[in-house]
Amino acid sequence: MSIALAGGASVVILLSLVRGLARGFVAISDDAQIALRSRDVFTEHHPLVGMASSGSVPGNEFNHPGPMLFDLLTVPVRLFGDSVGVAVGAALINLIAIWGIVLTARRVSGESAAVVMAAGVCALCWIMGSEVLYSVWNPNVVMLAFVWLCVAAWAVACGRWGYLPVAAFLGSLCAQSQLGYPIVVAAVLATALAVGWWRPLEPVPSTRRTRSMLLGSGVLLVCWAQPLWEQFRSEGRGNVSRTIAAGSETSAPVGFEFGLRILADALLPTSWFRPEFDTVFSFYTGNVPGVALSAVVVVIAASAGALAAVRARRHSPSTVRLLTIVAALFVGGMATLVRLPAQFGVAMSAYNIRWIWPGVVLLLVGLVLALWPANSSSWLRGRALGACTVGVLLLVLTVPTHGLATRRPYLDAVSEMRAQVSRNADLVVRQTPLRIRFDTLGWTLPYPYAVAAALDEQGVDIVVREPFMIRQYGPRREAERGDVATVWVQTGKSAQAVPPGAVRLAYVPDTPDGPLAVYADVG
Repeated sequence: MSIALAGGASVVILLSLVRGLARGFVAISDDAQIALRSRDVFTEHHPLVGMASSGSVPGNEFNHPGPMLFDLLTVPVRLFGDSVGVAVGAALINLIAIWGIVLTARRVSGESAAVVMAAGVCALCWIMGSEVLYSVWNPNVVMLAFVWLCVAAWAVACGRWGYLPVAAFLGSLCAQSQLGYPIVVAAVLATALAVGWWRPLEPVPSTRRTRSMLLGSGVLLVCWAQPLWEQFRSEGRGNVSRTIAAGSETSAPVGFEFGLRILADALLPTSWFRPEFDTVFSFYTGNVPGVALSAVVVVIAASAGALAAVRARRHSPSTVRLLTIVAALFVGGMATLVRLPAQFGVAMSAYNIRWIWPGVVLLLVGLVLALWPANSSSWLRGRALGACTVGVLLLVLTVPTHGLATRRPYLDAVSEMRAQVSRNADLVVRQTPLRIRFDTLGWTLPYPYAVAAALDEQGVDIVVREPFMIRQYGPRREAERGDVATVWVQTGKSAQAVPPGAVRLAYVPDTPDGPLAVYADVG
């Protein structure tokens, strides 16, 4: 039954991917930059850190910790191109994570636990929605991998030390991809190591434990070699130093009160049907529960987890360890949440705390496993698991569509613009390096990023000048004074006439911002 559920979730991911590609999915905004940097792997622009962080401020631009996501995506991007490549790569990451979750849970605590865990994964897929299941955006793409990390950590906490290298790899992937994860990952791994060392479910030979710890340490060293190299060998301050400085300079953090209200909002069942994947600024002080209600919700959730652990102590000690991992997840999550900057002092971006929905699902899985009758007959257990399987498969078949609302209107426009830029790239390919200008439009508009990716894909040598963009595209793409050839995007009336001395690479008459044109001044 667990295999059936995992297969059902896999089919949903594949169908979502095929439907998205058939509808003309195109990599825009951050997706386009991820594709470009994935194509940079093993070139002169090889990335040593992750995407530039939106938390950067002038004078202290910094990146997400590491480039593992780029490393994993380089093959599909080179095989299938930017748009198809990032979608296929993201879907593969999620497919592998689903099977890893189910098979690990089955190994740790048997088929019943695997079915409940698979049901939880299917519920999370439903919460994520079809478009997020193949989204390569770094906050989204590691959500299921994070669940697998927690399940692998659960295995380590039960004394199965062979899963430590797996947990080390998955923890590194999550922590490097998005800054909302490092403290949470550290809390989960530290708890798993402590519990697995002091309270394993069965005796563990010291040689096996030592071998697993050495392998896990080796995996960590390999995964973090590139960020460490950048920290100590880059010109100026390294990314770790920049990130620490940014964390210590947060002027308006979320704080405990607002953080508690955000956590309570995610714990309420109503939030599971509107999980805020459609907007950027998702949590406002006016649309989350009040402090008193939030405190009650969090206390009820914590009490339920504690009582479930007490109940499961005798008949299911592995469940106690799962609930312990979940507790560590939320403690680390709150430690992260309270320090994150609050936008405008009243809002919080949901993409900074994507761990919160996997945490809620894992909590529910732990509660179900703890309440599962220890002495139920095989007939009753089989009927219950069968009903669970059928119900979840029906749920998966009704998975909703959740795509960032701000990107939907731009898909057709960016697709047409990018196709024209690719066709006309030969007009500027000999005028390299070509500086991408980001000062002609608002920074939230996706057009310049797609232009840069399209030109780079066609072999045009691009450079940038802004400090944030240098962090985004790599230090070897910093423009020099002699780089006079430029390319830029105009919308509205300024897109109608070609400026003197410029060539037009693309013109799209109908976009959300009016007519759009891409110009190049080759000097």
